Amino acid sequence: MRSMLDAIESAGSTDSEAIVEALENWTDTLGTFPSYYRKWDHQLIRPSVILEIKDEISDQWDFFDVIGYTSEGVEATLADFGTPEEVACEMNAS
Repeated sequence: MRSMLDAIESAGSTDSEAIVEALENWTDTLGTFPSYYRKWDHQLIRPSVILEIKDEISDQWDFFDVIGYTSEGVEATLADFGTPEEVACEMNAS
């Protein structure tokens, strides 16, 4: 949702083509790996967080422990999402 709101703000519009262009240029630099949408298939590139529910929940906001990520580092994350040849997805211009 944050990426969509950022894209609408960046585009200065709710026009779908303007939003897509803004999303293609959007990057979230929070965290250890920048998140972004690939231009060739619009896939969000970022490792997913693996969580575990705490045995004892101390308050309404503290109920998960982060136990890992689906990949560590830029190269591993990019490998997880594949190359254009491996994915075989093309987003045609409208």
